Amino acid sequence: MKLSGSICGEAAGLHILEPEIYCFKPLLMLMFITVSLFFSFVIVPGPAAAEPEGFWLDITQIKTDEFPHINIKLYFRNQDNLSENGLSSTNFILSENRVPQSVNMMRTAETISLALIIDSSLIKGGRSDMAQKSLTRAASYLESLDKMALFTFCTDICALDFTGDKKLFNAGAIERVIDYTRTADELILFAAEKLSRQLGNKHIIYVTADPFFVNEAVLENINSISPEHRPTVNFLKLNAPGETADGSFFGSAATRVAYATGGVFREAAYKEVQAGVDAIMSTIKSNYQLDYISTQPYSNGRKRALNLGVNYMDSYTQADAEYAVNFNLPELNFGLGGNPVFYQELDPESLTKSIELGLSLSANVKFSGNKALAPESTAIIGFGAFRVNGKPDELNHYLIRVNNLFNMSAARYKFSGMLGDDYLLNPARYIDGKEKIEVNYKEKKFFTSADKNAAIKKAGIYWTPFFRDGRYDQWVRIFMSFTPDKFVFDGTLRYAIYLGGCSADDREREILFDGVQLQYGLVPTIFTENKTIYLGPQDINKPMVQPLNPRIEYQMK
Repeated sequence: MKLSGSICGEAAGLHILEPEIYCFKPLLMLMFITVSLFFSFVIVPGPAAAEPEGFWLDITQIKTDEFPHINIKLYFRNQDNLSENGLSSTNFILSENRVPQSVNMMRTAETISLALIIDSSLIKGGRSDMAQKSLTRAASYLESLDKMALFTFCTDICALDFTGDKKLFNAGAIERVIDYTRTADELILFAAEKLSRQLGNKHIIYVTADPFFVNEAVLENINSISPEHRPTVNFLKLNAPGETADGSFFGSAATRVAYATGGVFREAAYKEVQAGVDAIMSTIKSNYQLDYISTQPYSNGRKRALNLGVNYMDSYTQADAEYAVNFNLPELNFGLGGNPVFYQELDPESLTKSIELGLSLSANVKFSGNKALAPESTAIIGFGAFRVNGKPDELNHYLIRVNNLFNMSAARYKFSGMLGDDYLLNPARYIDGKEKIEVNYKEKKFFTSADKNAAIKKAGIYWTPFFRDGRYDQWVRIFMSFTPDKFVFDGTLRYAIYLGGCSADDREREILFDGVQLQYGLVPTIFTENKTIYLGPQDINKPMVQPLNPRIEYQMK
């Protein structure tokens, strides 16, 4: 087939197909149309993917009573402020000081019955707006199966009985005639009695702008309620500008009552009344509990930063919190009566070379008000292991005892049995007779070594005390070198240096300690940085030529 006008086509710059090739053009056009229709009608842009639903996460409580076992309560809710209870342990990611932790999860969401008590101080004096804000905020946490009642100082006390309808908690609920003859104690006990008839967990929130005191009788009456009906009592104190209840008589009393019943005490400024209610409600409404064993099981006051993340429904929500645990050794009764025992817990991982190199414990000691004629008081410096409950039973301790005449003994002790009240008062009960060396100042012995295979290696006095005005009242540095027991790193044992003292004549005597340090080696070096574990200020990066610790004033009682 020939095309007419071919010359004109070529002149016009058109490409003329040969008959054999041109015969496929209709087929190519059909394919092109088919593909175009496919992309136009089959593969079409779909609607934009829905954004992940928003969630809120609050860490409401961190309990360290059984450290290194940590208990965390949290409140996880959706953007409508309703609890989300469909999470499993796989949804949680927890780190402590950036170290991942293995957690166990338990759901704690249950039916909750809440008695909200609004003090008359919020209804009078132009503060009714705060009363309404606290009421509305608390009611916003109501969900299915939850009930709340309102108690005020009105004639009927129960201004609004238990209900799950948050719409009822409006301004009319608090616009009642106030009966000023009623007391806070009366309201709490009345609300507790009404709560006992309700289901689920029972809570009281008492909101006030004026300090008050809950006497022991009220607490006893609450505790007399059977455990299954006993409410937790929570307090919210609203403060005027410049006011604070923390540390006040009211604050300490309210905290004590709240703690005894499992509740909390919180305070907030007037303008932050809703945040104050949130702080308590989020604790009450906690719907998950996480348990884990800290991978840093040393309660030496080190701050622990927690980061908790939740992966849920294509959304990631996280919250931060922190805690610190101090090994409360002063509460352990060493048999020194009212005399304090100072302590510093140590991280055993910092002492890993102690079996190989040995340890030296040293300190400056000064006796004030003691005569140099007879033993009148004794200073005690110890190092040893304690169980998680704070008990040293069946564990070896290494102690220096030095009296005001500077007669000194260094020995190993094994505290055992049920006589926990005389550990330091009667050391002869627990001393290891084979592991004891003595330094007698009157015999001018200032340095003593033990047998090569002994655990107690050396003990001594760095410089000689001198007699003046009938007393040895200047500073003297003493030390003990020893090889400790093998350290346990799993957190089941704690390690601490502690300082104490006792009076031989039951009179008030003053013992002062300074520059306490623990070092590698069998003889203490002079305040070196690389071998010394100091008990003192946190900043140890400065060049040091003096004992690091500030003086600890120790008053015998």
